[in-house]
Amino acid sequence: MLASGVPVPPGPGPAGPLTRAQPLGPSDFSMARSRRAIVDELERLRAIVTSPGTAVVMGFGPLDPVVAGAGFRECARLFQEHRPGRAVRFVWIATGRADDPIDRAQWPNVLVLPEVRSHEAALRLADLVLATAPHDVPLLALDAMARGVPVVALAGAAAAPCLAATPDAVVPDASAMMLLAGDILQAGARRHPLAARQQAAVAAGPTMAAHAAAVAGLVEAATAAIGRARLDIATLIHDDLFEPDLQAPDSMQPEARAVAARRHVQARSRAAPRRPFPGFHPDLYRAAAMADAGDGNPGAHFVRAGRPAGPWQRAVIRPSLRARPQPTGLRVAIHLHIHYPGRGRQDTAGDIGLVP
Repeated sequence: MLASGVPVPPGPGPAGPLTRAQPLGPSDFSMARSRRAIVDELERLRAIVTSPGTAVVMGFGPLDPVVAGAGFRECARLFQEHRPGRAVRFVWIATGRADDPIDRAQWPNVLVLPEVRSHEAALRLADLVLATAPHDVPLLALDAMARGVPVVALAGAAAAPCLAATPDAVVPDASAMMLLAGDILQAGARRHPLAARQQAAVAAGPTMAAHAAAVAGLVEAATAAIGRARLDIATLIHDDLFEPDLQAPDSMQPEARAVAARRHVQARSRAAPRRPFPGFHPDLYRAAAMADAGDGNPGAHFVRAGRPAGPWQRAVIRPSLRARPQPTGLRVAIHLHIHYPGRGRQDTAGDIGLVP
């Protein structure tokens, strides 16, 4: 998503681009083709979230009421219990997959929005942001503070380190969060001194610049990885050593070389990737010969390096290496490892030219 190539429209304040770098769930990359689209999303959310005289308290994170949203839900419950006369709407902006199921019974007193197409639009409607998710990306908290929206975080939240300049905004539990949230809303939320202090800290400190640099680094790394993968795929497609049939043996269906090469290069997440060609040991080669080659594909690197000899390559008798005719009566013992249990011995023997 970061390397999608879609132009990003400028956002208000120094944190505008960082919202669109949010890698979880819908982001403003999907809205970036038109500023009008963001304005339309703002109006859609305004009709759902706001009402006259009602403050909006937002939280961001996965649709996980037990971990990510536990502190937010508890704060909403305590607020409704101890400050029933204060008109406040608690809104949870889901940053996970939009099609994740929602058990609304586990989100009492909270409006859950799983399909927000612009976090920038959502933050424009927030009076206060509560950061409670322990494993979420903290960029939205930085963006909120840069826009003058006060942020309160639980001590264990991922965003808590971003509030180092305002340690009084980091609280130990939901009860303390409820009390501080009530004071901030009572003082007019964005007019509370905390909002100005956080905004100044983000503007003056290195935190925002550091996160911007980190996001830029991710974009550069993703772009380099895509280019390297394309080169690796092209290398394997055009090399006669590469064996497409080794890449998807379970299907027993022949694949085009391009499809098989792409499958092989993109299979890095598997615990035991397939060998690109018989007799080659990718892990041995990576450890011995790819110290300075980054995260490329061992087979493709081996080919481009001129197929260097080493313990990573063993000689293998391949079907294309036909033996010369031998005198009749020659007896040979063959030990086979058969990895296709769905085929009988007779069929397998016939495939490789043996008489059982």
